[in-house]
Amino acid sequence: MKLRGVLWAVFGAVVVGCISVFTWVRHSAGRETSGAAAPNAAATVDVTPAEMSRIEAEPFVFAESPQRRTVRDYLADYYGAQWESVRDQFERDRKALLDRPLEEPSPIATWEESEADAGSRIILTPERCEAYAKSEVDLDPTAYESWERVRRQFSDVPENVGQRELDALRDIVKPFEERVVALGVQRAAIIADIQTMKWQLGKFSKAPFALPEQPLDAGRRCVFTTAGHSNSGWAVQLNIYEDELPPEYFQYWNDIKKEKAQSLKAAMEYIATL
Repeated sequence: MKLRGVLWAVFGAVVVGCISVFTWVRHSAGRETSGAAAPNAAATVDVTPAEMSRIEAEPFVFAESPQRRTVRDYLADYYGAQWESVRDQFERDRKALLDRPLEEPSPIATWEESEADAGSRIILTPERCEAYAKSEVDLDPTAYESWERVRRQFSDVPENVGQRELDALRDIVKPFEERVVALGVQRAAIIADIQTMKWQLGKFSKAPFALPEQPLDAGRRCVFTTAGHSNSGWAVQLNIYEDELPPEYFQYWNDIKKEKAQSLKAAMEYIATL
């Protein structure tokens, strides 16, 4: 019994010792951890995610200002490989590019934006038909404004004639001259119709700023040409050839010559009675 009591006393001492050692080790480990991390926590904590730490910012690049585009640049692009020869032709012909130097900026609308305006400047309107007719039939509006002017055509005018006789002479030739102008307008209207048709079919020449010399169709007689510029700067030209005109166009001219001849005859017959 004495021996059993000694063994239980030894076993109890060992257990108490182990518990004490375990408690001391745990306490020491906790004290080292809290004591070492606390003072430097702010300096060592990294809150940046690993993925973000690998992203590099792209360098900022300033946008370049657009290059200044000149008339020369525009024409070089428009004509391509032919630009050098076209430029030489402009220089030989001394053709002004709408009075704009080649190194000036080139603000010009597209042809689609300019076509309607260009066409309105080329195709004869009714007012232009009348103006053209009067110039073509070549009637001098001052031919009968005084006896002095009348004597330039008729040398046998008596000296004793006055305003009453001059007014009578004007009344005689006026109907003839009105018919001449009317025939001329009808003739010009044919030109306007053909212009409209050719414009719609694109049978004309165009170019930005200035139009190079346009060769006529070989073997064809050109009877009417119109050329001009749109507000935006496009140059255009439209030619009408003899073989594009109907027979009545030429008949109108024969009728005009007959009316003018009859007008002179009627004037001479009246002057002979003075």
